[in-house]
Amino acid sequence: MAAPMAIPSTSTCKYMVQFLWGQNGCIVPDGVPMMHGAAKLPVKSYWIVRNKWVKGVYHDWCSSPFGSHPGGHDFRHACAMHDYGYGIIYYSKTDTYWTSAKAHAADSVFYTTLRDYVCTRYLSTSSKRKSCLKWARTYYLGVKFGGGWEM
Repeated sequence: MAAPMAIPSTSTCKYMVQFLWGQNGCIVPDGVPMMHGAAKLPVKSYWIVRNKWVKGVYHDWCSSPFGSHPGGHDFRHACAMHDYGYGIIYYSKTDTYWTSAKAHAADSVFYTTLRDYVCTRYLSTSSKRKSCLKWARTYYLGVKFGGGWEM
């Protein structure tokens, strides 16, 4: 049996957003695997915009038919963050707190990151921002209804 996952106490790190946005020292220090028996992927910091950084793992960026740059918008780092969230859930299945029910929280943080940070890059171009917001919603619905099936 694998050793328990090394995560901070759930009394101080209660929310998925704390892990994905790297708040309050909430991070899985030894990384997370993306599938059963896989090697753990190291957690990295990714720059989103301005002073916004997120925590994530390099897995496959965005595993969507549209790739990591839908409509010319760079969703790679938000997707790496979302993969990290699913990795936390997947790897800690035996922990009663980190269950697949937390996938919704990872999906919500993913959408918030796209909507409120990635798409703000296009404030000066209204049509580009609208396009980004539409793609962000599409990707959110994709992960909400189709993400994490292997869990």
